[in-house]
Amino acid sequence: MENEQGYDADVIVIGGGPAGATVGAYLGRAGYRAIILDRDVHPREHVGESFVPATNIVTHDLGFWEKLESSQFVKKPGATWTGVTGKVGSEFVVTFAECPQNIPNPEYTYHVDRAAFDAMYLRHASELGAEVVEGASVLRVLFEGDRAVGVRVKVLGREFDLRSKFVIDASGRRCLLGKQLGIWEKDKQFNQFAIYSWFRDVKPPSPETAEYIHVHFLPVERGWVWHIPIYEGTTSVGVVVEKAQFVKSGKDHEEFFNELTQMTANVRHILDGATRVKPFYIEADYSYKMSRAAGPGWMLVGDAARFVDPIFSSGVSVAMRSGQFAWQALEQALAGGDDEAALKNYDETVQRGVQIWYEWITLYYRLQALFTRFSGKPEYKADIQQLLQGEVFDKDAVKVLDRMKASLAAIEATEDHAFRPFVNENIEVIEASL
Repeated sequence: MENEQGYDADVIVIGGGPAGATVGAYLGRAGYRAIILDRDVHPREHVGESFVPATNIVTHDLGFWEKLESSQFVKKPGATWTGVTGKVGSEFVVTFAECPQNIPNPEYTYHVDRAAFDAMYLRHASELGAEVVEGASVLRVLFEGDRAVGVRVKVLGREFDLRSKFVIDASGRRCLLGKQLGIWEKDKQFNQFAIYSWFRDVKPPSPETAEYIHVHFLPVERGWVWHIPIYEGTTSVGVVVEKAQFVKSGKDHEEFFNELTQMTANVRHILDGATRVKPFYIEADYSYKMSRAAGPGWMLVGDAARFVDPIFSSGVSVAMRSGQFAWQALEQALAGGDDEAALKNYDETVQRGVQIWYEWITLYYRLQALFTRFSGKPEYKADIQQLLQGEVFDKDAVKVLDRMKASLAAIEATEDHAFRPFVNENIEVIEASL
């Protein structure tokens, strides 16, 4: 399988989800030999069903947008939030078209069935020239000195080595290379727990926002419900709380889900008369970070680089955009450029983006009312929309965060402020180091 240079591929990509398929698609389109090794056989179930408009940058660039447009997936024109005590249909609405960003088709993106979407997107990467091998489990990354030079892979019970100039870890929350290198670290603040399934006949809070993603706050610490229309009549509903809440409850998953979804009027409303059509799925221990996202001969992309929290639907956007940034670094390095500089720039770009996400999410959980307060102010609406639409890899994206931090500090310093009792003392706001 080796070519005359002793390499089986220019780049080996571990994982065929949105991050890995993005890197492979760019490489294949440019004529490089990329092998995507995915331990799963698609289609396969996956969480992370609602996109933000920043994904449009990559789907347009790779010629995949037309396939989304011809699919049965539901268009997503915005997001809504419902409060703990609000009446049915009372929701805070953000519509992307109000403050369009400088991205293709900024007025909407999509909610997707990830089993179908990931299979379509991986096939698209293959059509652009990437070699895709499913059912291939990468056991470890091979190194010579401190440089990655290939992988040890197991296919149909047989183990063998493949060599490449670069290795991209897109293994998702498996974090194969990060754990191998000892740079994976569990997040110290977030220990969330999600229970979710698909339901038929879920009702929207109001008919006007039926295609939006809905986030329903719960009267428990850091508790909320996602509500994502997937197909006509089929909706993904998930409960997110602190893992300790579930352990303390002593209930099984279904009992716990049912108890939490009876806590507010809006959630009771959306599930009244709904029928579950899939088993319950569990996601836990999903917040972590890496000390770096690149090194000699290797890069981490998507969830393999970091995952913070699902609250703002950032997962697929970070996966695709980091995959695009990885391709830009590879393009420079494979053309004979300074690969150390290219990978360093990639590391800084991705770390900056995920740090901005993290700062925003810690601000959000520190005082949820702060987000709604700023979202309702005309002078901040465009800045908040920039964050919500997912384009957060630029320093300009944090200007509104500085204003939010100043407002939070003023609230915390005022004992009789109306918002002061709602400050979550268990969350520390971590500023992005830019």
